[in-house]
Amino acid sequence: MGCKALEEKPISLAVTHYYPLEICKKSSYMVTEYSHEAFREKTDTTTYLQKEILEDTFTDIYSSLVNKIAISVSKESGKNWIFDSNSILENDDNSAVRTKNNARKIVLSFPLRECKTWDVIVFNNQDVKTAIEYNLDKSASAVLGRQYAKSVWLDLCTQIDPILTNVENEGYENLTGLIERRYSYMETQPGKNKNGIEYVKTIYETNLD
Repeated sequence: MGCKALEEKPISLAVTHYYPLEICKKSSYMVTEYSHEAFREKTDTTTYLQKEILEDTFTDIYSSLVNKIAISVSKESGKNWIFDSNSILENDDNSAVRTKNNARKIVLSFPLRECKTWDVIVFNNQDVKTAIEYNLDKSASAVLGRQYAKSVWLDLCTQIDPILTNVENEGYENLTGLIERRYSYMETQPGKNKNGIEYVKTIYETNLD
C-alpha cells in the first residue's frame, strides 16, 4: 500500500457515498468458497449468489435511525432464493456500521483518508482488528468485467509467511457500496498441500447503477 507516517492525501468529499443506504437498494454478489484439505489432498469449491435488499428503516433504543437488510442465497443462478439472515446497517458522518449475529463492526470510517486506520471491532469485547484505507478515489480493477471510477479499499489483515497465509480485504465503490470482499486463511506445511479456506465475494449486479 505504501502508507507512510508523513504521507497523507486530502480528505475525500464523498463522505458517506461509499456506503449508500436507500430503501429498496438491492445488490447481488457472486460468492465462491474454497475449502482446502491437506489430509485428503483435495479442494472443494462452492459457488452461489447472495442478494442483499435494504427493506426497512426504524428507530432503535438509542433513538438512532437504523436500516434492516435481508440476505438471501441462491444456488440456482438466481432462479430460486432462500432467506439466510438479517443485518442492521447504520451510517452517519463518522462511520458506517454493520451488525450481524450480535457482532457490531465499523466497516468504514469517515471522512475517508488515505492510510487512515481504526479498530473494526471496537464495540466488541475482542482483540483489536485494524483496518487501513488505501487507494482512495482511484479507479478499481475490472470486477466481473466491470470498471469502477472511484473506489476505496481496506486492508483488514495481511500476514504471509512460508507456512501461514492470512489475508482479508474489501473494496467499496462510490454510490454503490461494497463491490468485493476477499478472505483467506491457509497453512502450508513443507511437502504438503495447503489446508484452510478462501472466500471471494464480488458484486454481480445492483439497482444503484
